[in-house]
Amino acid sequence: ELMEIMHWRSVFQVYSLVGIVWAVAFWFVFRTRPEQHPLVDSVDEVPGLSDRAPDEHVSVELAIPSDGLESSVPTLPGIDEDESPPAPRLWQLIAHASIFWMCVQAPFRAAGYNLFVTYFPEFLERGHGMSVGEAARMATWPFIGVIAGGLVGGVVIDTLQKLTGNRTISRSGFAAVALVLTTVLTVLSAYAPTPGQVVLLITLGSAFSGMASPAVWAGLIDLGGKHAAVVSGASNMIGCLAGVVFTPLVGILVDRIKENGSGWDVLILVHAGFYACAALAFMFVRIGDRPVTEPTADEGSDESPDSDSMVWQDDQR
Repeated sequence: ELMEIMHWRSVFQVYSLVGIVWAVAFWFVFRTRPEQHPLVDSVDEVPGLSDRAPDEHVSVELAIPSDGLESSVPTLPGIDEDESPPAPRLWQLIAHASIFWMCVQAPFRAAGYNLFVTYFPEFLERGHGMSVGEAARMATWPFIGVIAGGLVGGVVIDTLQKLTGNRTISRSGFAAVALVLTTVLTVLSAYAPTPGQVVLLITLGSAFSGMASPAVWAGLIDLGGKHAAVVSGASNMIGCLAGVVFTPLVGILVDRIKENGSGWDVLILVHAGFYACAALAFMFVRIGDRPVTEPTADEGSDESPDSDSMVWQDDQR
């Protein structure tokens, strides 16, 4: 519709303004640590932090001296600062079982979402006889579901953490349940008789997939500790494989569907399968109270990140 009233370059400029507004809002609202936020009076108010021992807080912070750019990483109790182990390599971080499965889920969850940014409008147009404009308007609802789900999901995982004190339940457990519900709703949408019912079911499914997102990022932070940025970046990068691998394959499927003139429900079922694979991966993720990438005080005194015990270890310590 914007293309009817403005040049395509102007459409891109309008979309860019949204990003600029968001960046400004992020600058004023975001804080590196929750307890630094003016609305947080104490650590006890922050879900997931109040139940950690003081020495566990220090593992995720960097102290940057005012006289230089070198950062010094606080060490664990019992480990001399001069003997701090070197930072583990990327493959060593991913070799932890739970981090590995967090990386496995990423491309499947992204592949499920890719339906909304690729072929969903065409699915409504060709599979359910909608006009181009009507299909475009209806295709916005899954995005609304993802946004709403993300906002609700953050509250839910904080509440679960307060109630259970268990990060596996409030992170990977919740994400698995949410994506199972997404899978079920997506499958049901493939057999819905009317376009309105299809969009409703898809939107509900997208809302549950959106709820899983805060659990993913919180889980990666809990697992990664002071290496959370690397772990989160690796998982996100691997998630981009969905666009490289799955999208071309889905494009081939869509071409076959067009040739046959039917079978659009198969497109939906394939994306339901992507969500099911992501849910399955979360079932193997275990998140304890201490980041799996950091040794305990006893382990740190005689083990380095290169030791075999750091690989595929029991994540619940």
